[in-house]
Amino acid sequence: MGLLLLAVFIIVVFFIIFKQRNNLIPDENLYTTAELGTAPKLKSKVINCPRCDNGVSKNADECPFCKLELKPQISKTQAVVFCFVLLFVGIWVTRSPGDSQYYDQNASLDACENYIKPRLKNPSSADFDTANAKVLEPKPDFKTVFLTVHATNSFNAIVPTHYACFVRNVSGKWTVEEIQETAQ
Repeated sequence: MGLLLLAVFIIVVFFIIFKQRNNLIPDENLYTTAELGTAPKLKSKVINCPRCDNGVSKNADECPFCKLELKPQISKTQAVVFCFVLLFVGIWVTRSPGDSQYYDQNASLDACENYIKPRLKNPSSADFDTANAKVLEPKPDFKTVFLTVHATNSFNAIVPTHYACFVRNVSGKWTVEEIQETAQ
């Protein structure tokens, strides 16, 4: 949905910026109403050619008199709008996809680690394999975390233990509801 809104926004902005280039004005709108007894005045849809100084339509690609190629004029308002669009797109492109999702995954992993570590035989030897951890999200505020902990047992041997940790988001804090040892 966000990508669709961004695309529509960009299309609208480009339409505004390049509207001047493709704007066709009916003849009755070319002149302003003049005061009684004066000749009608042309609206400002005419610019002077930089080379020959003749009046040329703002929509013309080239001067009809000297054939100088004319670049489209962009107003200050259009330039400001374009800069804001570029800024918006830049921020949107450079942000990480699903920043809140990554935060939630890390927070749920931390909750599991903090719950498991004090319950180990030797908590200081715990090495959590978070690189290979899997986080499933069956519901938005509920996650199942599968992770492996390498820690020393009673015989001082380093043993991997696999856990399934069920966590829930309660008021913005991930808390462990249940934990189970798994085969793998």
